[in-house]
Amino acid sequence: DRNRLFNIANVNDFVQRECLSMYMSIYHRKTLVNGYSGYFPFSYIRIVTELQGFPSERSLQLLRGLGIDYVIWHWDRLEPEEDRYYRDRFTQSPHLFTVEDFGEETVLGIRDGGVKASPEELTMELACPREVMKGRDFNLGVLSTNPSDKPFLYTEEEYQGIEYIWRDREGREWREKGKFHPTFFIEAGESATIPLRTRCAPPPGDYSLTVVIHGVLGERHLESEIAVVEDLPDSLNPGALEASPVRFTHPGELVLHQRDGLFFFNLAVKNQGDTQWLAGSGEKEEAGTVRLLLRFQNCPSPGWEETFCTLPCDISPGQEVTIPALFRTPPQPGRYQINIRMFHEGKGEFGESLEMNLVVDGDAGI
Repeated sequence: DRNRLFNIANVNDFVQRECLSMYMSIYHRKTLVNGYSGYFPFSYIRIVTELQGFPSERSLQLLRGLGIDYVIWHWDRLEPEEDRYYRDRFTQSPHLFTVEDFGEETVLGIRDGGVKASPEELTMELACPREVMKGRDFNLGVLSTNPSDKPFLYTEEEYQGIEYIWRDREGREWREKGKFHPTFFIEAGESATIPLRTRCAPPPGDYSLTVVIHGVLGERHLESEIAVVEDLPDSLNPGALEASPVRFTHPGELVLHQRDGLFFFNLAVKNQGDTQWLAGSGEKEEAGTVRLLLRFQNCPSPGWEETFCTLPCDISPGQEVTIPALFRTPPQPGRYQINIRMFHEGKGEFGESLEMNLVVDGDAGI
């Protein structure tokens, strides 16, 4: 039997319970998605984070894409007041059905497991700064969008090949090879950025930059016009830091029927200062980098007070860029206010702010 299981332990010591899940697999003999090791791949950490919102539509899309057939839900690991909430959610979800109820554990089946989007279904465009400084590294990205009605997943650890081709007005070329890691999970209708970094910009001038992607995503040729200049102030030594949010894809009040888990939105921002914003890698806090900050107010859990989102590329003065962002929903029902601003690692918050009301609904609406 090749059916796959995922044991959900809705508690803080989730990782410590993985060894028990693996031990019990000796008896049921099914392929298990749980596991433990001295190394935690990014995909594992992301799955754990996403499933805090189970059974939200997003978490179920992830499980379906992973080809998971069954979920074992442990009722004894919940607070008593949460019991009714989850029973109602399980009953109302069109993607779940009860296989067997053993009292403290319930086996839930997932419909349409293994259905996912192919790489060919993704659309891609290059996120690139308008200007860069000669001889300097800079950050750019590939904005990948999943227009299908199925989740896209890439769970392997292998890097894929990429090539940067610079062409000036006289037809001369400069080439550079690199590597990248495809995005792990893109829900249907959402976007995500593949971060890239070049090693050295060519001499000053106007160029057409072509990024050629190889590997599991197929061969893609993405182009952008870019200027290389002698000097360009950047956020390592900033001058004027000014920003404004110019477009938001959700209304002033957002109602979510999920507790915890991740939620996606697009926000367009414009660099209104005279300084190049450096995006950074997103893996660590780097001095001088600029990120998007979401601050929750009226939130009883300190762990949900702030969320930072990495820019898709370095952003030049006067340039407008759309940021695909994920934030983690508070675990308790209630009304919250989210304040959205830009954040400079070293100088703090700057630019105009955007206010949004968030309602985390305690009802079991799907």
